Amino acid sequence: MTQTIGQALAAREDVDFTQEPDFVADGDWRARFGDETARLVKAWSVPGVEEGTTGQMGLPARTVGLMVLGDLTVHAWDLARATGGDFVPERSVLDEVGPGLAAMAPQAREIKMFGEPFPVPESATVFERLLAVTGRDPGWTPGGTAGATAS
Repeated sequence: MTQTIGQALAAREDVDFTQEPDFVADGDWRARFGDETARLVKAWSVPGVEEGTTGQMGLPARTVGLMVLGDLTVHAWDLARATGGDFVPERSVLDEVGPGLAAMAPQAREIKMFGEPFPVPESATVFERLLAVTGRDPGWTPGGTAGATAS
């Protein structure tokens, strides 16, 4: 069983960003999503995993860990919202991810990973603000007329 990129980064292994995990290539990702996510959480739960850098990326391991958690959080909302559902992460996740993504946002916009910040009202929730900093419209719904999302 191959590791996902996030799992390999946690283990300080070199990764090939052009390779898809075998479960994506063979179409089995839905069946394995829960197990792979649990493996990802386990990989990033090892004591000391947030210390140092992540090898070839040369980024602080804590930053990469926040990127992984941010991806899971934001893309869970993307998927839930696109399928007519809702997703609200735990407050402790938002407390970790929110400041990290806000700090990364200018560089993420430069490399087109985030869209321009979406304007939200003063009354916006912490999660709505996090979504907005990535360029997402927290009010978006399938078939709605609200603003577009970024990756």
